[in-house]
Amino acid sequence: MNAETIQTLTTLANKAIAREKAARDTLAESLRDMAQGVQPSAMRKVVDEAANALPYRMLLEDAEGGDFGKAFTTLRKRLEAKVRKTGPGSSSCPFTNEAERLEYAGCRAFLDATEAFEEAPAKTYEHGLSLGDWVYLLGAWHPVVDLDDIQSVVDQITARMTAEEVRARMPRP
Repeated sequence: MNAETIQTLTTLANKAIAREKAARDTLAESLRDMAQGVQPSAMRKVVDEAANALPYRMLLEDAEGGDFGKAFTTLRKRLEAKVRKTGPGSSSCPFTNEAERLEYAGCRAFLDATEAFEEAPAKTYEHGLSLGDWVYLLGAWHPVVDLDDIQSVVDQITARMTAEEVRARMPRP
């Protein structure tokens, strides 16, 4: 994993953690004002932001002093396995069930937001395409997600970008 990708992921993590802190500060402020009372929306916002920040916290903790790329790949695999096991809440407490649902949503959001940073496998075919590349085919850009399927339309591809070129063109957070 290159330094630019590590910096981008670290920036995403810091922003998620800052949003969580801001939500906690807002809730704490409402708790100090007895006349205002606690707003349920502020409580939900804290749980939501904490759930969104959790995968980023895990990434930073796992990567501390080690290989960031390996920590990232391992975390994505753990979260993908966790999301596959998503089921209905098992607690009799609606708040606990909602917190669990938001935690799964936070995992899915992390996986969606960081999918482009996942290292593409080294498998390529004679036409030079790899998983994660993008091809211009039939008037639109399409990601290469299955190298076997792309074999049948390789002669219709009019342009291509490698995964690295796509990452370089992505807007910076």
